[in-house]
Order: sequence, then C-alpha cells, then structure tokens
Amino acid sequence: MLLKIGLTALLIVGWHFPTTFFVPGGPPYERGWIIWPFGQQTKPAFDGMRGVIAPAALPATGAPTLALVAAGLASLAFLVAIAGVWGFIVPPLWWQPLVLFAAAASVLLFAIYFSPLAIMPLIVDAIVVFLIVYQGGALVEPLTP
Repeated sequence: MLLKIGLTALLIVGWHFPTTFFVPGGPPYERGWIIWPFGQQTKPAFDGMRGVIAPAALPATGAPTLALVAAGLASLAFLVAIAGVWGFIVPPLWWQPLVLFAAAASVLLFAIYFSPLAIMPLIVDAIVVFLIVYQGGALVEPLTP
C-alpha cells in the first residue's frame, strides 16, 4: 500500500509538469519557474520550431502543434496510469506501458522547450522510467490485486 501511495505521488508530479503547458504562469512568473516551467513568455528552444512544432505563443490556441499533442498525451497518459496503479477502471497491467508512454511524450515536450526550467521535469521522467525499466517485475507484484 505504501508503494502505491509513493508511486502515485511520483506520477502526480510527472503529470503536473506537462499539464502546466495548458495554463502558463502569469505575473510575476511570466517566464515560468522551477515548479511551473511554462510561462506566457516561454519560447521553444529554437525559433525555427514555431508553427507546426510549437505554438507562436502560450497558451496554445488555434491549430494543434507537436508540443500541444505531446503535452496532452503526457498529461492524459499519466492520469490513466495512476488509475491503473490503483486498478480503477484501467486494468492494473496497463500502468507500466502507460507510464513509459507518458514519460516519452513529456520528454518530447521538454526537448522542444529545453531550458534550465526543463531539467526538473526531465529528471522526474528519468526517475519514472528507471523505476519501470530497471525494477521490472519487482513493482508489478505488489501492485496487482
């Protein structure tokens, strides 16, 4: 039970970072800050990425971009993975692939917006992937009903 609570807390932190893409920080954090990496003045790592890869400005409105899709998929996959950890609606065996998918989408998002503020979300994604890949079956046994 304690393992589920700890994993859920880590997945909530993983969910939080890509979700801030949809609600960028305003004054005084218009450039973002360590726990809210997206601000209204946040720009992609390279100016040439605006258009199809990243929106011209945040919050993203208009045509979907790769960053918008990555943020949406990461946010949704983290939430569904949390439900899978607890066996709520989602089969318990699905949570590990969902977490790997969510982390991959989050890494893509923060690679597009790479900056010092992207380091914390990337570390969280690395920890999540480490727990899934290198701990393997050790996490599956206590979490299945």
